[in-house]
Formats: sequence, structure tokens, C-alpha cells
Amino acid sequence: MLESEKISSKQFAILVFMYTVGSSILIIPSILTAQAKQDAWIAAIIAAVLGVLFVILYVQLAFQSPNLTLIELCEKLFCKWF
Repeated sequence: MLESEKISSKQFAILVFMYTVGSSILIIPSILTAQAKQDAWIAAIIAAVLGVLFVILYVQLAFQSPNLTLIELCEKLFCKWF
């Protein structure tokens, strides 16, 4: 059985960044162009800015509580019922 292991804040930041970049490159453009048509470039810029803001939020949360897992952090921030 696997032992409980934790990742560092730096590793978490890298994982979040890579996931955000990967999903924004592979998934978002096709959905975006289908809906926005010729204005897709405006929507892409807005989506990229929002994505970067979420990455900054995740990284700041990870650096503020480096000894908590993501689940423990969510429980701490949003209570257990959420």
C-alpha cells in the first residue's frame, strides 16, 4: 500500500501551471472559436488573463499553507460541508 506523501509548494505551483497551460492550449480554443467566431481573439485574451489570476491564487494559497494538502486547505477555507 502506498504511504501518504506530500508535495512541496513549488511542486504544486508547477503542477497547477502545467495543467492550466495544457488545458488552455488543447481544450479552450476549440470551444472559444465555436462560440465567439471572429471575436475569438478577444475572448482568448480574457481567458488567458483569468487563467493567470487563478494560477496566482492557487500558488499564493499553497505558499501560505505549505504543510496542508489541497483537500485540507479547502476544508480549512470553505469548511467541511463545502
